[in-house]
This record gives sequence, structure tokens and C-alpha cells, in this order.
Amino acid sequence: AKFFDGLGKTAVFEAFEPREYIADADRVVAFGFYSGKGRATQKPFATKWTMVFTFTGGKISGFHEYFDTQSLGSAFN
Repeated sequence: AKFFDGLGKTAVFEAFEPREYIADADRVVAFGFYSGKGRATQKPFATKWTMVFTFTGGKISGFHEYFDTQSLGSAFN
């Protein structure tokens, strides 16, 4: 909840589109796209992303996200 609260204070998302999932054992990989703008700067960002979730006991125990850091960084500077 804290993560999403902080995210909402810094960015306005216009699109969040999970497009494909791959699951194997305790890991799920999701591919998608999101776009929006930095709340303070009003500068746009758009990037494809990959999110990797690891599960233990039915709960998320690990998370990694890969995206275009230049696109997001430009929106917040």
C-alpha cells in the first residue's frame, strides 16, 4: 500500500497495460506498457516494461521491474 501511495504522489498514469504473462513454478513474468506524466513537472513518459514476481506460500516474496529509465527520469527532472 505504501508503494502505491508514493507512486500516486509522484506520477499520473494514463495507461497501464499488461499484455502477456509467462508462469513457471514459483515465478510469473509479465510484459506490458505504461504511460503518464510526472506529477510535479507534467512531463510525459511512456515505456514498455517487464515485471518478474516470485511467490512463496502463495504470496509475493520477490519483485523486479525493468523499464526505460531515461523515459521515466526525464519526466521527473
